[in-house]
Parts: sequence; structure tokens; C-alpha cells
Amino acid sequence: MVDDYGHERRLRDALMTLRQAGVVPAVGVSLEAGASQLTETLVEAVTAEVPAFTDSANPEVLPGLRRYIEAHLAEIARLLGGGLIGDFAFVRAHAERRSVQKFPLAAMLQAWRVVHRLLTPHVRDAALAVADKSAQMTRVVAAATDFVGDYAGAVGTILTSTYVQHTRILAEAEGDRRTALLGTLLDGYDESDQQAARLLRRAGYLEQRQSYCVVVAQSVNPREMDNMARAQRIVDSMHEVIGGG
Repeated sequence: MVDDYGHERRLRDALMTLRQAGVVPAVGVSLEAGASQLTETLVEAVTAEVPAFTDSANPEVLPGLRRYIEAHLAEIARLLGGGLIGDFAFVRAHAERRSVQKFPLAAMLQAWRVVHRLLTPHVRDAALAVADKSAQMTRVVAAATDFVGDYAGAVGTILTSTYVQHTRILAEAEGDRRTALLGTLLDGYDESDQQAARLLRRAGYLEQRQSYCVVVAQSVNPREMDNMARAQRIVDSMHEVIGGG
């Protein structure tokens, strides 16, 4: 199952129409042959139009973008070569990696819109080039356009849902870690406790013997702590005061 928005059914319908017109599986070979050049075109377009990719200091972002685009072109060639619709596991894996990297979802979706825009005429022209002479060309154009559109829709849906879900999991895990860290600092710990040592190292306490101070603050108006932005400003202010001391 690709998703719950009907993309899988519409993808199957578009592929059937293209098969009847003689486009599938012949076009798969054509698309596979031109994948390397198209990858370069798509990477250049995304990096030119979406600043987040070149602004990022993470050295993995651009290589990850290239691998992701290559995976899509391979998948599209496979589908148009007669392959069955898969589960898009590589899209989920990419979304999870980007979530861990804290790379913005908005930039990922903007990049995908760029890819979709350029893929549509490329797949359409490749389909027209191999279609049976007796095929109705307007039907081939419509089916190729529908295929790319529903492929892009399925990917966008999976990308977004996976990214959001994984971000929530990471946030919950970070909250648990901070709670455990605070408990360790307040209660004290045995230096031979390896679990406590790992927890402290992850939080930046790299030296074996350190002194530390735990500051606990309570707002005069507890309700304002329900406002995430307000709570973060209070935490940032406390950090500045302590750091300045």
C-alpha cells in the first residue's frame, strides 16, 4: 500500500494506459539510459532554486540529495519498464535521515516540486518517442502526465508523514533523555556507573571529574509555560544570565 489518497490506484491506471499504447515497458530502457544526465540537471535545478541545500553546513546534505534523486529515477524507470508498484521504503528512509539532520521539511517539499516540474516533460517526451504509431498521442501525453503527477503525490505524502512522525519520536526521546539527565545531576551518581557516564557525555560533560550547578526555575505564572515560544524564551534568558556569569 503506497498511501491512503488513491495514488496507488491512479498510478496503476496510468501505467495500464501506457502499456496499452506500447509505452511500457519500452520507455523504461530509454529513461534508464538517460538517468545520469537527468540527475545532474535535477541536482543543479534544486540547488539553484532551494537555498537550504547550499546554505546547510552538513556535508551529507548534497550527496544525500544526489542519491535520493538517483533512487527516484531508478524507481521511475523500473515502474515504466513493467515493474510492480513498490512500498517506497527508500523515501521513508530518506525522510527519517533528514529528520535526524533537522533539515527543514519545507525545503524538501520545495525541492520535490522542482523535480516534479522537470520530470513531467522528460517522461512525456520519452513516452511519445516509443509509443505505438497507432496510439492516440493525446492519450499518451495525458497518461504520462498523470503517472508523474501521482508518483509525485505519493512521494510527497509519504515524505511528509514519515518526517513528521519521526520528528515526534525524536522529540519524545530527547525529552526522556533530558529528564534522565536532570535526575542524574540532582541525585548524584557513582563514577563507575557506565550508563550515567554515557548520558553525561552525550550532554557535553566530557571530563570524568567535574563540578556542576543545577538551576531550577519556576514561572510566576505557570500558565505561560504552556506557550512553547514563551517557555523557550525563558530558558534562553536563563542560559544567557548563567553564561554571562
